[in-house]
Amino acid sequence: RQFPEYHAFLGEVFAHAGATPRIAEEHESGASLVAGVEAGYGVALLAESLTCSIGNRLKLIPFQPELPPLIVGAAYPKTGFAPAADRFLRTATEAVATITPQRGRRARQTR
Repeated sequence: RQFPEYHAFLGEVFAHAGATPRIAEEHESGASLVAGVEAGYGVALLAESLTCSIGNRLKLIPFQPELPPLIVGAAYPKTGFAPAADRFLRTATEAVATITPQRGRRARQTR
């Protein structure tokens, strides 16, 4: 298993339905995942953020009820980061704060 955390996440999602996922393939990128689905190797659970990059290549079906939001964060070295990275993180946090309330979700900053 290349992505054990994702396997655990899928296990939790499917457990609510009393099922176990059968993972046919693992992919390193969103592009290769989309290509695998297009080739007919299976279906995929995609983060909403990938929808803008696949256009009309695949049919996307939102889950009902909605799954819990995927938490996205920034990773950086324990030793800190450059001023440009700090500006980027502050700007990204501000941008998320402006769109998050529209979607009914909370933005959270931890540093």
